[in-house]
Amino acid sequence: MLIRKAKCEDSDLLSNLAYRSKAHWGYFEEFLQKCKDDLTVTKEYIIGLTTAAVFPDRKLPLMKVHVI
Repeated sequence: MLIRKAKCEDSDLLSNLAYRSKAHWGYFEEFLQKCKDDLTVTKEYIIGLTTAAVFPDRKLPLMKVHVI
């Protein structure tokens, strides 16, 4: 198995994978639609920034974990 860093152009593929993975567990479509925003992998998420919960105008780096 080859594991590589996600690229911005992978965002749609990864979003689809996240959605199908959640659907695998038998959730109703209505619930899945409500989760769609949380399951969407954006290009910004892949470039490593996220919006701070307390200060929405502040961007924070996403943490990285190196798996050996």
